[in-house]
Amino acid sequence: MDVARQLSSWYKNETSVTIILVQDGTKYTLPKQMVCTISDYFSKALEGDFKEAHERELKLSECGAETFDVVLYFHVFKYLPNGIHSEDQAQLLLVNLWLFGDIYLLPRLKDLAFKAVSGRLNRQLPQLDVLAKVLAFSPDDSTLRALFVEKATSGIFQGAYTEEVRAGLAEIEGFFKIMADALAVGKSGRVIADALAEGSNSDSRSPTNTSTPVHTAIGSTVPVTTTTVRSSSVPTHPIGLSAPAQARRPVAPSPNSFATQRVKQVERPPHSSEAMSNTQRALVQHALVRKRKLDR
Repeated sequence: MDVARQLSSWYKNETSVTIILVQDGTKYTLPKQMVCTISDYFSKALEGDFKEAHERELKLSECGAETFDVVLYFHVFKYLPNGIHSEDQAQLLLVNLWLFGDIYLLPRLKDLAFKAVSGRLNRQLPQLDVLAKVLAFSPDDSTLRALFVEKATSGIFQGAYTEEVRAGLAEIEGFFKIMADALAVGKSGRVIADALAEGSNSDSRSPTNTSTPVHTAIGSTVPVTTTTVRSSSVPTHPIGLSAPAQARRPVAPSPNSFATQRVKQVERPPHSSEAMSNTQRALVQHALVRKRKLDR
């Protein structure tokens, strides 16, 4: 009933907004109230004194229709779709979903995407283009990066990669240094296991959920959620927002600016009766990491 009431409330308000995917020109006309509940960023962009709010139009740069379709599905049902699969493109779509969740602070989406791609990488080696994207656009300390580096490293030592693929790995900027650093520290397996164990406490209503162990370099196994995903047109660049440079009204801040604002808000000296909580500290660290990545 809660889902039904939420869906009904979205359509009782006649105000709508247009979401435009710059990559392929796909347009979505959606209830404004619905879009504002997807992410705090969307809410601030569409309810503040910005060009997007007055024109009721929001542009998503480098986000493909299939990625955003799954985001909308997840927003309604809180889990990933069942029965959509593609051995060729599932890795890329799941990574794009994780990146979308990371940029727009959707931890539940990140958790489901991470578990699904973890299960897939138990059966399939990391694809070169997906690995390169993870290394280029995910935070340096992210569990997603640790997972892909560990699985690629395991494939190398087990001789699972062909000579051609190994040559392709050498073309990925910084991969072998990152791999060497991970081996030296020896912590990637523990990071992944901890992340999966923490995420196992979240709601798992998805019909796609199956118990599949993740085998890490240190021999630990953790149950993960697996799903199969179909993809036909998936972005190959970081997901973000853009707006026309020539605008009479102020344009909604980019995710970079949004992260900076969050840092400034959280870093203000606390009142004498208030100490900074662990949640606030985590938010500061996350925002700083994303800001550094987006500034590059």
